[in-house]
Amino acid sequence: MDRIRQHAFSRELMDASTPLLKRVLGRRPHDSAEIEAWRVANRASMSISERYTWSVLGVMFAFHRVIERERAARTLILVSPARLRGTSGKLDRADWIEYHLSAHAVALTSLSDLCLHLTNRVYQLGLAPRYCKLDVITSNASISRTPIAKKLRALEKVLGDQKQRRNRYLHQGDEADIGSFTDAGFALDLKGLSVVQRVQPSPEIANILRQGWRWILRDLKPVLDAAAEAATEAVLPCFDAVHPRFTLTLAALQRAEA
Repeated sequence: MDRIRQHAFSRELMDASTPLLKRVLGRRPHDSAEIEAWRVANRASMSISERYTWSVLGVMFAFHRVIERERAARTLILVSPARLRGTSGKLDRADWIEYHLSAHAVALTSLSDLCLHLTNRVYQLGLAPRYCKLDVITSNASISRTPIAKKLRALEKVLGDQKQRRNRYLHQGDEADIGSFTDAGFALDLKGLSVVQRVQPSPEIANILRQGWRWILRDLKPVLDAAAEAATEAVLPCFDAVHPRFTLTLAALQRAEA
């Protein structure tokens, strides 16, 4: 995931944005009542090239947030909730793993959505966020015959299983399918034992659960790591594709302002 943030496009965008960020953030008021007026004034003070840069930068900031969420999900899923202060006996390990599996799927699939928004901003398509869908973007006359159209479709294919998983979690209320990553029967047995442990706590069952979830996580971690790597490998070509367009558009806007 770090390779996304270290990509040449990311670095060029941040270099182009640094003077603007210093100017804008240096005037940020502390009074919350003045924030909206500050935003309006900043927007009015920006040149056309700065507005273009600011627009693309907003999507890049979203990439950074999603990358951190994905990393946190892969890290925290390995932590026993009993080790967290004040949570002993309140958080079940099965629920903890399911929550972070859901968070991981949501973060990964957000990368696909963000690449669509990035394309919209870089190519100045002018689409409202709700219209930034794969078929709408790739069929646009400005996009359909460019490399980015192929890259976006490839990214969608890579993240297809993750999107189905996310939709089941968020829109259908399904449980995170731990069993699809490991021994399904064993995972189901552990979930059943977790219910028994909540009703009739037992040191013996607690020990079985502790060892069992360790085995589950041993299988789960490399799968999540591989999914993150596959997503990264699919996002980077999208950055390769939009980078030249961003450079040319920004240079053209700056020349027009000179």
